[in-house]
Amino acid sequence: MTRRSGQAASGVVRRLCGGLLALLIAALLGLAALIVRLGQGPLPLPPLARALERAASAQLERGAAVEIGEAAIAWEGWHDGAAAPLDIRLSGLKLRDAEGNTRGELPEAAATLSVRALMRGALAFGTLELRRLRLTVVRTAEGEFDLALGPPPAGDAPPPAAASDGGGLRDALETLRALARPPSDDRAFAALRRIRVLGGEIRVADLALGRSWSLLDTRIDIRRADAGGLMADGAATISSGEFSAPVRLHGAATGQPMSITLGLSLPALRPAQLAAVWPGLGPVSALDSPVSLSAAADLDAWGRPERIEARVSAEAGRLRLGGNHHMPFAALSASAVTEGRGAPIRLLGARLALPASDAGPGAVLTGSGEAALRGGAWEAALDLRAETLPAAALDRAWPEGFEPELRRAVLGAMPSGTLEGAKLALSLRAPETLGDVELVEARAALEATNAVFSLGRGGTVAVAAADVSASFRPD
Repeated sequence: MTRRSGQAASGVVRRLCGGLLALLIAALLGLAALIVRLGQGPLPLPPLARALERAASAQLERGAAVEIGEAAIAWEGWHDGAAAPLDIRLSGLKLRDAEGNTRGELPEAAATLSVRALMRGALAFGTLELRRLRLTVVRTAEGEFDLALGPPPAGDAPPPAAASDGGGLRDALETLRALARPPSDDRAFAALRRIRVLGGEIRVADLALGRSWSLLDTRIDIRRADAGGLMADGAATISSGEFSAPVRLHGAATGQPMSITLGLSLPALRPAQLAAVWPGLGPVSALDSPVSLSAAADLDAWGRPERIEARVSAEAGRLRLGGNHHMPFAALSASAVTEGRGAPIRLLGARLALPASDAGPGAVLTGSGEAALRGGAWEAALDLRAETLPAAALDRAWPEGFEPELRRAVLGAMPSGTLEGAKLALSLRAPETLGDVELVEARAALEATNAVFSLGRGGTVAVAAADVSASFRPD
């Protein structure tokens, strides 16, 4: 290589390095200018809004489209020595159907883009925050459910028109089924790994019961697993009239076909407060004690309830038996399950601990049963069991004025002794409003140990052990 050719090559390298250095300096200056600008507030980018509209609308079916009022990029600086991610702020979002009608509105949202999708030249969201979300869930007079995005109706106004044809729920379930699949980077929403709901109101309007209640200040975090499926948990304040209380929320959407689980839990509340949340909780009004409640519902891929379970627990209090009679207890817990519309309600794992006395700890009653609404009245069958129940404990627990004939018969038949493995089957009836409970029939089977039995006319007999069965009908 000659000296002249070497000098030429060296000059090309110097010019190339100089150009790269100038490009790097320009990029750094541009980045610094962008940081300074973002420090003054979000930077609106109308072309970004239009690009995101096209990407989101392409994922919708039946000609629906997404409108974005404004898109801006924002940066919140440094936190604990680390740079905050670059956010895309969206406002004035609207969902329109093929006819141009508004199907839903969202005041504000924020998102981050998937880096892997950007490297492939595609716009796809990595995370999404829905801020000040307003959602209305409607239960029609026929018992069907639907929902709509947008401001809840004020007072007794009818629900939004978008919720009247089932389209809102159908669209939401289609989106949920797509998000329950494993993430990918080829579509606008397919890359989502996390969705957060911050603030806003979720209102439930029950037209069948003529009642409504709201979830306020909602905070929900939805996470998407690599293998598919969604897990969610959060908190809110449930409000109905003058009543309000904190509530914990959880949910999941998994499997193909998809199955959905929704759940909530409430702190210890007075039964009247629970009935204000939902009249179906009227049965807990029989408890004169603060009650904690948790409930979970399993839905199919079309949002139809398949199984609903509620669990109640209470500390020391009294059980209202009707006729102004009460039975004291030390603790109570039970679960109720129903499967499908019109199915009976099954009582599972019921446990009632009676108060302790000077003679020792109180007896524990366990039970199960089933109740169904027939002809405007509740009909129930309960099976109660007690491993060990002294006659004295039964005397203290059974109010004197409650079914006095049965009480006299039972306590008079065995003045003293201990019941082992006692079983009591009760048939009960109550009005639909769950007022006074009526005893239809009682059947008992038990083993008595170290017992004294009354033979009538003052006669008694003492036995070491005996099997006893009896039945009773008030009429």
